[in-house]
Amino acid sequence: MNDERVTEDRLRDALRAAAGTMDVHTVRPLTAPRRRRPSRTPMLAAAAVTLIALTGVVGYDRLTAVRTPVEPAAAAPSAAPGTIWAGTSKRTAIIVFLCKRNDAFEACQGRAAITAAEKKHIERTLRKLPGVRELRFESQETAYGRFLEAYGDDNAFARTIKITDLPESLRLKIAVGADRRAILDAARVLPGVSNVVDETDLPARTGG
Repeated sequence: MNDERVTEDRLRDALRAAAGTMDVHTVRPLTAPRRRRPSRTPMLAAAAVTLIALTGVVGYDRLTAVRTPVEPAAAAPSAAPGTIWAGTSKRTAIIVFLCKRNDAFEACQGRAAITAAEKKHIERTLRKLPGVRELRFESQETAYGRFLEAYGDDNAFARTIKITDLPESLRLKIAVGADRRAILDAARVLPGVSNVVDETDLPARTGG
C-alpha cells in the first residue's frame, strides 16, 4: 500500500508538472471514471503517460541531454520517433493521439480502442489536409521506449506503466504558413482520435 501511495504521488507530480506547461485550450479535459475502481493508480498512470507523450519529455531536463537533432541529410520519415524533424531546430509537429482501451480522454469514453479501419480513415483524411507535408505513425511500443528512457531508472514508477497504458499517435509535419488551427480542428473530430496537440504550444526544449 505504501509503495502504491508513493507511486501515485510521483504520478501526480508528473501530471502536475506536465499540465503546468501546457495551453489548456489545446488539451481535452480528462473525465472521472464512471465506476469506482479499487485503485486510482491506473487512471493516474494513463493521464500521466499521456502528458509524458504530449510534452515528449516530462523530466525533459534529463531527456534533452541525450536527444540530438537528426542530421539534415537524413530523410525526415526515417527520423527516430520522438525526435524533432530532420533539418529543423524546433518542435513544430501536430500530434494526433489515438483512442486506446480504457482511455481516460472524453472523446474515447464509451468506446473500444481505435480500429484498423479508423486508423486508415484518419491517416487518409489527415494526408489530404492543406498544409500537411508528412505523417509519421508512433506505436505504443515506441512510446513506451521513450517513457523508459525518461523514467527507466525509477523502478517503482516504471513498473506502474505498461505498454498498453500509452497511446498510439500520428505526428504531422506542417508546412510553414499553413493554417494550423484548421488542421487541429479537423483532426479533433475524427472518430478514434482522443486528443490533438500542437507542439508549438509546448515549452521549447533546451540544451539539446
